[in-house]
Amino acid sequence: SQSLNSTYDWSVYNGGLISGQGTNSIQVQWGNTGIGAIYVVETDSSSCKGDTVTLQVQIGAPTYLSDISMGELNLLIPPK
Repeated sequence: SQSLNSTYDWSVYNGGLISGQGTNSIQVQWGNTGIGAIYVVETDSSSCKGDTVTLQVQIGAPTYLSDISMGELNLLIPPK
């Protein structure tokens, strides 16, 4: 969650940070299959740094429509 006047220093393992550096939310493009990780350190308005928080991510192989039979295909479209 966003803390007033805090900044967030993000780093990503096995992926690329697309947007959001400095904010409380990021967008990541994951790389190869395997294990990835997201690391973040929050710095508050007094320049006090918090602990590093880590989230480990299991990156799966992409699924292509040609790999799915039509009987298995279910599309969920969110409402506007």
